[in-house]
This record gives sequence, structure tokens and C-alpha cells, in this order.
Amino acid sequence: MQGGAAALAYRGRTASIGFAHGPFVRVDADTGGERVAGSLVEEALALRKAIDTASGQIAELAAIAGGEAAQILEFQVALLEDEDFIEEIFAAIGEGDAADVAWRSALDAQARLRPRRARLSGTFSWRGRR
Repeated sequence: MQGGAAALAYRGRTASIGFAHGPFVRVDADTGGERVAGSLVEEALALRKAIDTASGQIAELAAIAGGEAAQILEFQVALLEDEDFIEEIFAAIGEGDAADVAWRSALDAQARLRPRRARLSGTFSWRGRR
């Protein structure tokens, strides 16, 4: 990554287990924990706001990072723009799940499917297509 990227730090919660490379930023323990779910409308708005905020932050970081790091980050933005994936999460919210729970559940489900899709297709992509 280029110089400016190291100065950026974003707070958040992991969506699934993965690989991290770069500086470690500690988030205080009192900022974690389960959040209290709101109404269906509040949860849908919370999800949309989180997606919009994350997309902007990741796009900004990709622009600073450049190269292969930017390509990896652009993949993350593509995930946030995948309407099929996002609609599954909104559907779970419609069934009563909190936005954060629906998000983590959808990512976990995709993570379980991805290795099988890659084996079957002989390649890897977000949607498992060649």
C-alpha cells in the first residue's frame, strides 16, 4: 500500500473469519457486543446506511492503495453492490433478524458455499461463475 493508506483506520466488526494483513488497530471492548434491534424499517435503514458507508470507505482506501491491494478492495465493493446477495439480507430482516445478524448469516452461508463452487467450476469468483 502507498503512504496515505496506513493513516486510515476504520472501526467495525468482522463479518466472517478471514485473513488480515497490515497494521493492527485495537477497538475497545466496550464498543462490541450485541446491538439492540429496532423495527423492520430501522433495521433496513441501518443496513443500507452501513452498506453505503462501507462502500465509500473501501472505495477511498482502494484509490489510495492502488495496485493489487486496490483490486482486492474493489472485490469488497462488488460484494456490497451485489443486489442478489443484499436482497437475501433484506429478506432476513423482513423475517425479523437484526441487520447485523442477517449480514453475518448471509456471509457465513456464502463462505460455506464458495469452496464447493470453486471445486465444481475449477475457478473462483464471487458468484461461482467462470
